[in-house]
Amino acid sequence: MAYRKLNLDRDRINHCRDSARRIVKTVQKYIDRHSSLSIESSTLCFLDVETLNDRKPLADILVTKLDRDRMRKGVAYWFGRALAHTKLPPKALAHKIADGHISFESVPEVPPDKIREAATKLAAETFKKMDDVTKARKACTAGFSGILHQAPLLMASPENTYELKTFLADEHINIILFGDIRRFGLHLDEQRKKSCGIKRFGVGISGLDGPKHAFYSLSAGAEVIAKDTFADIYLHNINPKRALVDAHFARRLCSRFDATLYSEAAHLRHLDAYRDAHELLVSQFIEEAFCEQANIASDLFAVGHAFDIDPLMDEGFLHELARASLMRELYPRNPIVYLPPSKFCLDKPMSCAELNALFELAASITEQSVVMGPSFKNKFEMLLTAAIILKNSRTLGDEIQFNPNGKIARRAATILENATRILKKIELAGLPESMAKGTIGDRTIEDKGGSGLEGVFQKERDYFNPVEEMLKVRPEETCCETRHEPTIRPAREEKFNRGGKKHGRYRHSNKPVFKKPPQRPVEG
Repeated sequence: MAYRKLNLDRDRINHCRDSARRIVKTVQKYIDRHSSLSIESSTLCFLDVETLNDRKPLADILVTKLDRDRMRKGVAYWFGRALAHTKLPPKALAHKIADGHISFESVPEVPPDKIREAATKLAAETFKKMDDVTKARKACTAGFSGILHQAPLLMASPENTYELKTFLADEHINIILFGDIRRFGLHLDEQRKKSCGIKRFGVGISGLDGPKHAFYSLSAGAEVIAKDTFADIYLHNINPKRALVDAHFARRLCSRFDATLYSEAAHLRHLDAYRDAHELLVSQFIEEAFCEQANIASDLFAVGHAFDIDPLMDEGFLHELARASLMRELYPRNPIVYLPPSKFCLDKPMSCAELNALFELAASITEQSVVMGPSFKNKFEMLLTAAIILKNSRTLGDEIQFNPNGKIARRAATILENATRILKKIELAGLPESMAKGTIGDRTIEDKGGSGLEGVFQKERDYFNPVEEMLKVRPEETCCETRHEPTIRPAREEKFNRGGKKHGRYRHSNKPVFKKPPQRPVEG
């Protein structure tokens, strides 16, 4: 696959990424100092507290038993202290605390090393189970190595059990994305074992329980986690601070258990795909910087974008090719998920077939990794049509080169230039202030707006969470050798080693440098 077709300014691309890193670095300081109720509830799940009590998760009940001041130490500290004192199994202890027979405050003091030992032992057992699930998942998908970088694959999201059975039987569908772990959690583990080596499975998580849903999904063997931070903020009206803190924990889970994190950028689909095309780059550059903070490799961060160009626009297909090619060139090592047209299909359902044909053709030309199936009543016929188009144009992108000074290349350069300007503006104002002013996605939300802010708290100096400590350590079998990134020689060093010839200030020669011999002292 040849990804460099647009003659883009590489310095401008690096400038965008550096600007996004500086934006995220400031926010990351706040994230590292804070936790949330959903993170603490997820921590209890790692401590073997994941049963249900009166249809409400037992971990959520235990979290409510602590006031805000005690929570600053971490729920693992209090639960570990109760474990070390009572010697009860974790589930039995959790039920007694939930029923009010034992309170965290009534448990006497226990040496800190005993608390750490009791909690860390349970977390280590859960990590071992999840590592075994990860190994089994990788063994099943061994033949899928690098599958997201091959010809476009077809992904579908079932809305009910009937569609799930149909998608499982359809040989054209490669990836099945479950919309809700609570509805499809039982099917996920079962179908993953039945479809070993045939299909991949993922789960979309959102809302205030995102970290806990990520835990359940990864425990069931999900390979793809669809988590969109900005969509949680703008579409689900979650407080920005809560969403950012929770999303970082979910990203670290994906990084630790080698799951692909998929960012859909759904909060931008209301914008004009031509006028506001740069907004997508801004959001994905920032999301990429957040993934770097969570140590997510490039091949485990799937970038999403959609075919939302107006079909009545003159040369609209060329503009869409420019934007889709730009995404492919900016993320050569990342899986790219291409979403089908929906905005204009809702007004004119009869034109959906024609739009989807253009969509599939654009996916092949621009070498997208994964193509999302349509979500309409006649989706099964459209899926078959999509499979035929993708199969017949599998290597079409390799045969097409763009004019470096043509409309497509110039349009891509304009989008990148506009994204650079917006990122610089966000960097100067800060991410919270930019979100309040509507700089991102043309939506506004105040720093204290939305739901869930009351569930964010600052950690104490002696905050204890064995899960966060263990997320920093990877098992031996998944060392950096398996997640190796190709070494890129710095630009300056590269200029010095191209045959030894370079003009200007980088002039260099392969000949040895002539040194002037030392002068002999003049005699007498």
